[in-house]
Amino acid sequence: MKKILVSLFLLVNFSAYAQVVGTPYIIGSSTHPSSNGTAVVSAYTCSTATAGTMIAGTAVSGVTQTITATVTTMGTYAISTTANGVIFAASGTFAGIGTQNIVLIATRTPTAAGNNSFTLNTTPNCIFSRTTLTVSEAVLAQIGNEGDSPNTVPSVVTVAQINTISPAITGAIIGNQAAYQAYIDSNPDLFSAPATAAEVQAMINAVNSATVLAQIGNEGDVGNIVPSVVTVAQINTISPAITGAIGANEPAYQAYIDVNPTLFASPATAAEVQAMVDAVNANQTLLANIGTDADNG
Repeated sequence: MKKILVSLFLLVNFSAYAQVVGTPYIIGSSTHPSSNGTAVVSAYTCSTATAGTMIAGTAVSGVTQTITATVTTMGTYAISTTANGVIFAASGTFAGIGTQNIVLIATRTPTAAGNNSFTLNTTPNCIFSRTTLTVSEAVLAQIGNEGDSPNTVPSVVTVAQINTISPAITGAIIGNQAAYQAYIDSNPDLFSAPATAAEVQAMINAVNSATVLAQIGNEGDVGNIVPSVVTVAQINTISPAITGAIGANEPAYQAYIDVNPTLFASPATAAEVQAMVDAVNANQTLLANIGTDADNG
């Protein structure tokens, strides 16, 4: 009898100690399905707020979903939901009753692009949808976001990112990266949200063209302080398109720019460059014909 009384005494005091210290396991308590903890929740709203972008095949970072719980009994909670390889989860303690916001933090890597529904592992629950983008879609969304007015989001898109866009963007030049970014910031009306591949290609063409025309205008200087080094490949990026540029005539185009500075504005125009190409081609053809006639004579 004495041993039984001692055992009861120890059990009662251990239970009281556990409640005071707050150990994870509380004797006599149970997990409530509305919170997966000791709290009781009467309802959830899943559409409070979203943040971050998910990209297929890329580990999530900075992705959250804010939900709202209507708490009727204070206590702990452990809420999660999984879809497409991503887990949104949060745990903690409701220190008050009424509406309480919970920020679910995403982890892991989404397996595929598309829309997915996430259902809370509670009863009651709620459902929210999140979209996982392809790499191309993510870059286009970024460019659309950076093309804002006023310029509150400066462009930081890189040529490496641009080269992931589908359909493929052609002609992106690493040396023009800063100019592409400046173009996005200066021309928000030229980009949708998200941007389209056609809009990005138009940007690449415009920047590349402007860069080459500026170079030719700079090289067409009086006194030839800046000898021309423009290439046929560069000339072929000019818009409106230059026709007839011939690789073998590249040194002759450069020489023409150096000896005819008054024929080029700064920056040069596409019309001026086309006139140069036509003149040089005609001259080179004439010289070649003269050489042929001399050989035949």
